[in-house]
Amino acid sequence: MTALSTEAHKAVNSVTTAATPGGDELLVKLKPVFRVSGNVTDARTHQPIKSFTYVQGVMDNNGKQRFLYRNYQQKIESDQGRYDRVFPAPHSPQERERDTQQWYVRIEADGHLPQESRLFDEGEGPLTFDFALEPAEPITGTIVDVDGNPLPDVPVLLATPTQEVEIQNGRIPTGGGPDRSLYVKTDAQGRFAHRPQNEPFELIAIHDSGFARVNAQQLVAAKTRLILQPWGRIEGNVTRDGKPAPRQT
Repeated sequence: MTALSTEAHKAVNSVTTAATPGGDELLVKLKPVFRVSGNVTDARTHQPIKSFTYVQGVMDNNGKQRFLYRNYQQKIESDQGRYDRVFPAPHSPQERERDTQQWYVRIEADGHLPQESRLFDEGEGPLTFDFALEPAEPITGTIVDVDGNPLPDVPVLLATPTQEVEIQNGRIPTGGGPDRSLYVKTDAQGRFAHRPQNEPFELIAIHDSGFARVNAQQLVAAKTRLILQPWGRIEGNVTRDGKPAPRQT
């Protein structure tokens, strides 16, 4: 059995199937690629925004929840403020045949509120979405320890109803592909800055010495100064048949 893969650049999505030497003639139907493009401008000056981030979103949970795919995001530099993206084909043939997944595009830029497109599906063909982003102030703050000392290089994650956060054992997971969490790190003075948001958010700072978690109102109440609280600990003994059980996890 031979695996047959074919792809036409910028014209069709790739297809992989099985072929038997000497068997029946194999018909491969190639579907046109699905792409979105458009322009990104400042809503007040109407000038192109030359640096921005394109993020692909999906309607998940049986059409109940929007969800951002950070592993499909791309930072775009364009003097014309233009993006042009081809959507990756679904992994499974069953998903490729259904064509029922609903997507959306989100555009983010420094000093501007993000903006999303309407929901759409691949059956609509090539689409154009232009974005005019409203200027806005960033989300800023300072991370300090319990003694008030600023802490550099601390990850500060941002969570929203559409943006997940992944933390394992007090750290951001690594080695599993592109980051799915959205975070920045503090500078030498413990300061951080996230792009403005258009939905409720929480900030989560993680460090070996502790953590902090606040929403927008709590950030204002703390005067943007977040004090890390020590991590909790759970200790005990593991036994088996009344005897210590070593090397258990």
